[in-house]
Amino acid sequence: MAGCVKTMLGIGPSVAIVGAGPAGATLACLLRQRGLAVYLFNDPVRRPLLVGESLVSAATPILRKIGVESSVAAISHIKLGAGFRHADGTRVDFRFPHYSEHRPGYAYNIPRPQFDDILLQRARALGAHVIQHRAGVGRSASHQREIQLTAESLRHAGLAEHEHPDWLIDASGRARVFSRCLQLPADKGLRNDVAHFAHFRQFDSESAFAGQVLLTAAEHGWFWQIPLPQGLSVGAVMNKQAWSRYGRAPQEQLDNALNAHPLLARAGAQREAISDVASYARYQLISRQAFGRGWVLLGDAFGFVDPMLSPGVYMALESANQLDKVVFSRQTIKPQQLQRYCENLRQWHRAWQSLIEYFYNGKLLTMAAVRQDMLAQSRWWQPGRLMESLVSRALAGMTTGYKVQSKTCNKLFTYSCDHICKNLTEVAHRQIARLPR
Repeated sequence: MAGCVKTMLGIGPSVAIVGAGPAGATLACLLRQRGLAVYLFNDPVRRPLLVGESLVSAATPILRKIGVESSVAAISHIKLGAGFRHADGTRVDFRFPHYSEHRPGYAYNIPRPQFDDILLQRARALGAHVIQHRAGVGRSASHQREIQLTAESLRHAGLAEHEHPDWLIDASGRARVFSRCLQLPADKGLRNDVAHFAHFRQFDSESAFAGQVLLTAAEHGWFWQIPLPQGLSVGAVMNKQAWSRYGRAPQEQLDNALNAHPLLARAGAQREAISDVASYARYQLISRQAFGRGWVLLGDAFGFVDPMLSPGVYMALESANQLDKVVFSRQTIKPQQLQRYCENLRQWHRAWQSLIEYFYNGKLLTMAAVRQDMLAQSRWWQPGRLMESLVSRALAGMTTGYKVQSKTCNKLFTYSCDHICKNLTEVAHRQIARLPR
């Protein structure tokens, strides 16, 4: 479907990437490491506050692969684990397990604008042609491609009107440039939530250890607390109807929601906002089609599950890794390779969605309610303590990203949630009644 062209940038398929966020910039790095010609379009207009400020451990090997981990570490806060907390204060804290030197047990909480800049600068250093221009696309009448860059965008890239890159990659994120142009159908998630968040000083992170991200259940949603070098990112996720109870404007809604939650109100009693409030809505979306003649969807442009457990930026990096490994590692690109790439992404999204659903249906926090009963058994070899250890290890492994598709971890966690939680105390039943819906 794509021929080989020789340019001043490399030998092989020439690739134009629309969008220079984490997905697009990472793919540009990987393709340049293969010597391919890469045109990376960077929209010069960018939000000052971007959702996706926390990585999972499985992102670290990809950062190493493109040679940016040390740069990312220098501007970030190391993240050693996460925590889930019920509204009554009951919580589960766990550290990310260290599997090997190549699968480390840590991640980073990242200031997104600086993180994105590091990836972009790395792509440029590796030889990608970075174009400061919002790329325009349109349908193509050519049998080689369904979609192509506009004449204006080709000029910005230094290309003549007939010099179309062999492949176009949509890394435009939630703008979904190709999907809108080609009118591609998509499957929407069951939730229609809105996320409001801002950065604060003098707001207690309540972390149990370095860089721990804390997720707290609320009556109609949940809150996050993400430690960053310059402060604390605090956000809340609820449906529109729930938000309407807290006011009209995002700033008012977030402030009132924080004040109304006893745990967050206490932690943020002396808080000082150091940013405006940013909002994101209608983000649960996965495209039914991921590729066509001469084009591929990447990262959020293909799909996004949920901010719970921070899979978004990791999936942006992993989608670039998958596209490079499964498709562009071959001398000849065939539809079967693109289909495999698509199925790999769908499997990742299904795995994350399955894990996240255990939070939304209340089972994960119900496990926290019975966890103390398991730990109360004094001897390490007794069934309750052994089961708690296995389940905690499985959950920790899945949230790193390394084990989210592990059949063993998923079966163990599913069994514990579906069967162990049947034996609940009266207290646990009351807790379930207050879980987010």
